[in-house]
Amino acid sequence: MIFGYVRVSTTKQAKGQSIEEQTAAILSRYPTAEIIVETKGGNKHRPEFDGILKRVLPGDIICTVDHTRYSRDTSEGLRTAKELMNRGILIHFLSFGMLENTPTGHYVLTLLLANAELELSQIVSRTQ
Repeated sequence: MIFGYVRVSTTKQAKGQSIEEQTAAILSRYPTAEIIVETKGGNKHRPEFDGILKRVLPGDIICTVDHTRYSRDTSEGLRTAKELMNRGILIHFLSFGMLENTPTGHYVLTLLLANAELELSQIVSRTQ
């Protein structure tokens, strides 16, 4: 099964990041994906994503348009990815590609998530 995970943090998302745009991008790649939408912005608790984690089985795919939609925190994102990969679940960021359960795959994911966390903290710093 393919789960398309769509998350928005604010009502004014950047171009390409609205619920509709994320959904369209995922469905263009995976027309049969079940789209799961998370709309609780600014909150690290993600009940819809937690629901996916309980349902996925080996061979399933969790797809997001970008790594910034998957996780807002590097350590949580890495922990979740490791758990998923060890269970045989695939993670696909449309902006990057399918992550592999290899040392290189873990390295790339670490860099992507650390960069996203840095960008978020800089945005928060500038807007406060």
